Amino acid sequence: MQILFLLSRKKFAVTDSEITRRLKLSAGFILLCAGLLSPPAHSELPTSSKNNEKFFSHKERQQWLLLTDLKVSVFVPDRKTREVLLENVYDIATEFQLSPSLVMAIIHTESGFDPYALSHSGAMGLMQVMPFWKMQIGNEDDNLIDLRTNLRYGCTIFRYYLRKERHLEQETHRIQKALARYNGSYRQSRYPNKVLSLLKQYWQN
Repeated sequence: MQILFLLSRKKFAVTDSEITRRLKLSAGFILLCAGLLSPPAHSELPTSSKNNEKFFSHKERQQWLLLTDLKVSVFVPDRKTREVLLENVYDIATEFQLSPSLVMAIIHTESGFDPYALSHSGAMGLMQVMPFWKMQIGNEDDNLIDLRTNLRYGCTIFRYYLRKERHLEQETHRIQKALARYNGSYRQSRYPNKVLSLLKQYWQN
């Protein structure tokens, strides 16, 4: 059986045995043994879509960018840096059918908008992506500090976890569970509560 990883424009075919071998060399193997992660099956991998009418309209995009620019200026003073950040957050989030405001709340929680953030466990960048994900859904040469690369990884991972919780009827419950998985704190509420609190306080327009 082969699993196709679709994060980048290219497709990578990797066998199950190769995935297992690689994971044993990474911190991700510890999380997998704890039941917090599992290698994504082909049918579970999220794919991007630029036809998401719910979010991806020019009017809504411009309105979101304008309103959110005022809010994020407290954390990102440079105007040009804010523009690049917000345009990429909106475009990539909507490709994966995610709320851009929720992605902002995740970034706020994970890195405080520091693109060079590095955690003690090795998580990197705005969305604090663990390097072992490169071997699962991307390319070993990918730079997780790069803005677009980090956002695409983070949105891919979070969307994957949302799909794992699709059996739950209420959207709020799905988001809470997916957030806990994203943070590696499944069945705990502290991290989801923090993200959703920041979403409500700062990022909901």
